[in-house]
Amino acid sequence: MNLIEALNGGNGALDAWLETQSEVEVRAAIKALISPEETLRDKFAAKALAALINHPNKDGENRGAKAVPILAKFAYEYADAMLEARNA
Repeated sequence: MNLIEALNGGNGALDAWLETQSEVEVRAAIKALISPEETLRDKFAAKALAALINHPNKDGENRGAKAVPILAKFAYEYADAMLEARNA
């Protein structure tokens, strides 16, 4: 069980989870909730990058590894556009 499951669990779930964790583990779990390493922008970009990589080029072939740095830049541009639309 992780912190999210403990928070969503029934009566006593959080207390039971806390009893199995050290202070360091509890702090790490809370920090991960407050400031996750992967942002929503990162998640959007990852999905866009996967779509860009897997989309066939004009010759019907998938793009190779050489194209990934360029596509990664485009992926974050898509992510920024998605965030802008989300906040509109």
